[in-house]
Amino acid sequence: MKRLKLYVSLLLGLSAIVAFWSTPRLTVVAVQDVQFNRDIRPLLSDRCFYCHGPDDKNRKAGLRLDTFEGATKDRGGYRAITPGKPDESELLRRVTSHEAGEMMPPLSAKKAAITREEAALLRRWIEQGAKYEGHWAFQPLAATAPPAVKNAGWARNEIDSFILARLEREGIAPSPQADPRTLIRRLSLDLTGLLPQPAEVEAFVREFNQAGTRNQDAVYRALVEQLLASPHYGERWGRHWLDQARYADSNGYTIDGDRVMWPYRDWVIQALNNDKPFDRFTIEQLAGDLLPQPADAQLARAQLVATGFHRNTVINEEGGVDPEQARVEQVMDRVSTTGAVWLGLTVGCAQCHSHKFDPISHKEYYQLFAFFNSTMDVNNLGPTIFVNHGEMFGKPEMTEPARRELTRGEWELAEIERLERNPAVTAPIKEVDWVSFDPVKFDTEAAGKLQRLDDGSFLTASNASSNDAYRILVRIDSPRVAAVRLRVLPHEILPKNGPGLAADGSFALSEFYIESEGGNHRFNDAFADDEQIAWPARAASDGDRRTGWSINTRDNARPRKAVFVYARPKEFASRQVQFMLRHDARSGSGIGRFKIEIATDTPHYARGTALLAALKTDARSRTPEQEAQISAAFASARAVREKQAGNAVMAMIMRDIAVPRESYILTRGDFTRPNLEAGLLQPGVLSAVGPALPETGRPRTRLDLAQWLTDPANPLTPRVTMNRIWMRYFGRGIVETEEDFGTQGARPVHPELLDWLASEFIRQGWSLKAMHRLIVNSATYRQSSDARKDLNETDPRNLLLARQERFRVEAEIVRDAALSASGLLNPRIGGPSVRPPQPDGVYAFTQNKKKWVVAAGAERFRRALYTQFYRSAPYPLFTTFDAPDFQTVCTRRQRSNTPLQSLTLANDPAFLEIAQGLAIRLVRDVPGEFAAKLDLRLHHAFALCFSRPPNATELTALRGYVERQVQGFAGQPASAMALVNDELTKAGLTEAQGAAMTAAVRVLFNTDNFITRE
Repeated sequence: MKRLKLYVSLLLGLSAIVAFWSTPRLTVVAVQDVQFNRDIRPLLSDRCFYCHGPDDKNRKAGLRLDTFEGATKDRGGYRAITPGKPDESELLRRVTSHEAGEMMPPLSAKKAAITREEAALLRRWIEQGAKYEGHWAFQPLAATAPPAVKNAGWARNEIDSFILARLEREGIAPSPQADPRTLIRRLSLDLTGLLPQPAEVEAFVREFNQAGTRNQDAVYRALVEQLLASPHYGERWGRHWLDQARYADSNGYTIDGDRVMWPYRDWVIQALNNDKPFDRFTIEQLAGDLLPQPADAQLARAQLVATGFHRNTVINEEGGVDPEQARVEQVMDRVSTTGAVWLGLTVGCAQCHSHKFDPISHKEYYQLFAFFNSTMDVNNLGPTIFVNHGEMFGKPEMTEPARRELTRGEWELAEIERLERNPAVTAPIKEVDWVSFDPVKFDTEAAGKLQRLDDGSFLTASNASSNDAYRILVRIDSPRVAAVRLRVLPHEILPKNGPGLAADGSFALSEFYIESEGGNHRFNDAFADDEQIAWPARAASDGDRRTGWSINTRDNARPRKAVFVYARPKEFASRQVQFMLRHDARSGSGIGRFKIEIATDTPHYARGTALLAALKTDARSRTPEQEAQISAAFASARAVREKQAGNAVMAMIMRDIAVPRESYILTRGDFTRPNLEAGLLQPGVLSAVGPALPETGRPRTRLDLAQWLTDPANPLTPRVTMNRIWMRYFGRGIVETEEDFGTQGARPVHPELLDWLASEFIRQGWSLKAMHRLIVNSATYRQSSDARKDLNETDPRNLLLARQERFRVEAEIVRDAALSASGLLNPRIGGPSVRPPQPDGVYAFTQNKKKWVVAAGAERFRRALYTQFYRSAPYPLFTTFDAPDFQTVCTRRQRSNTPLQSLTLANDPAFLEIAQGLAIRLVRDVPGEFAAKLDLRLHHAFALCFSRPPNATELTALRGYVERQVQGFAGQPASAMALVNDELTKAGLTEAQGAAMTAAVRVLFNTDNFITRE
């Protein structure tokens, strides 16, 4: 229950007790002036703004109460609020009425009625002039100096001055500093997410105690610097950021196919380890593709990989999905995520109408939408670049020739330079004769039916099977086949005129090859005059049914073609060959109409003067033929690059299309109902927040948005960011509703401190490590977390921070802590996601039955950050300990306490293996006879798990438990074998002793102390 600070307001000779925002029950203060932001706005926002707030389309009775002008407007002889005259204010009359047709809020609103105390507060405010204030979060950062304090010796930096001043005002003393063992464990968990090793703990404790009071601070600060410099710092704080980025290794929805996103994850880790300034960190993720590309190729790729932030949207791979609907939903997700991460606002509430509570209009939402509306990706199709394993960590292994063309844009620029330097490459294109044929037989593998038209093309309007295959048996005049041209053609009976059977007229040809003489003869390369970046024509010849050729659908009436070639012409002994067209990559996406032609000579698409002219032509003015020339050349370069790439993967990145899409307000958020009457929208930002965008005379882009978010004049980004960092260290933010800085959110408990931190963040060059250093070096952070009886009444929720907070670590850190204690942890940074052991049956109820091939060797003991994460069926440990599903942005995880958590720690196969590992470590680190060394091993177990020795009671209890377990397992060898592995018996223990030690470790893992940061 929230305990509220009390203020006294004199009214009609009586003292009315007035409650306001969530602060502790502290000193009662007589207040003469009522403050709008502190006392009135929360009341009006909660009870009135839903019907009488910023949403102009759904505003009731035309009354607006969130602005002074709206509240005091003449309404035909009366006003809702008449400043200085509460008895002439209709608002006060209505909120104190008990008549069904008069009272506000009405019963239908399902809002609590205004209490007598709240009505008295409103009256007092109106008497004082009904002064409005801008919402605190939207105001410029206040230039606040740290306040003077009485106990100046306690404060170690400016943070402490703000905290201590409030505590002194309330007559509360801060808690003493935590003991050095607690400090090193706390710092290690907070900065690296790993437990300190016993040798590290003992060295720190010894040095700390020997330093004396005066020099202990230097010893502590040296530890802070050591941990901030650790590569594991980036992993720890990268996990927090990846929550906000909704990072996962799968696409989501029921099919939930795999995706390659780990290069983005590695980029985040490296950026944080390098202390990339947060403004640059922001800009590269939102618009790295729009920045000037660094001369260093590896840095250029990293800058593009950063844009994977907004490729983390879920992707619907189900059949029948409308590509435009899916695209719009992804754009909306990007708008909401950007608003939540950087602004701390529920921007998505303005998707269907103007925001009910905050000054975000329906139009402004779609102006933000316009920034993301021209990205190249559509559902599961989008731009990618090759990235090498480990590249984000400075280990380039691919040759530069394999890297030169990153995407089509970079390829075009490089090709212009190459051609201009070497005009000798301008050889003429070799023409060939294309021959059509009469088929011997044609049919489909499933229920679809093909018909042959008069022009020799084939047509099917049926799509009875979503993954049908077409078989065309022909007799060829010549045994020699050098190339095959596949033409895909429109037709009026096809969706959107085709040429495909998908709802948007597209198709996905997964495989195209020739069957003859008992074998499949795949082509070596392919060129198309139209192909999606992620679906090139050559992918229809790679033997992988998950990939293929698909086209863009902006001009469905235009025929397309792809030419499939052999490296050397094929000679077929049998003149009868069969063409196979398979459609396994995407459900419901067969080709609707096509024609096949053969050439006996190899066509040569030389890169010559025509290509150079096409490259130099503006993308929006190119002819279809020029686009075909560029596509063919690009496909050839891409083939070379892929061949040389070796162990590279395709990382998903952001790109914009050449011609921006038109953006409109979508009525009720419906992508099929653009409000054309409201007119075309240009990208824009929120008028209530920060500076206006400057006029540049050019179209605004995502880069403009990113720079606006990180403009020092924008107060929300530094406030929101520092509040979330504070939350990680103290369990809650200075603003407890860290996800909502709007009018429905909580007010800051320490507003001056929050503004000082935000300003200092900017002064420090947006350095995250500088702010971490500042916080963890403070006396506030170093306090003991022990509960205090005196705070139970004055500040039971510890909002004023008279002590540190004690809270359970996140799901991933539960696993990492166990691994680091056991000595099994593989400390390798980055790389593809891995699959540690997990319980059976995880995918029993999912649409796609995933193959969870458990990692072998050290890879199974990687940090939890690297565990393969499927959105539809996450790793069970994670969901048990409250990890989100990453379908949408997560800025703060929930914390629950359930019996299932204890059962998981006791019975999860991964934790059994880790417990065995710790048991083995105890025996190896403390060798000797079992009974004689038992106490030393238990001491060592406590040092590894809790960074402290056991007390006498703990040692006696655990020793007795082990001895009883040895006796019990001696009589139950089968039960003992279930807990013992070969390593334990090789270490010299009997099966009963090994099982008993494993059981003891499981007990330690299952204690509150093990999974709690104190």
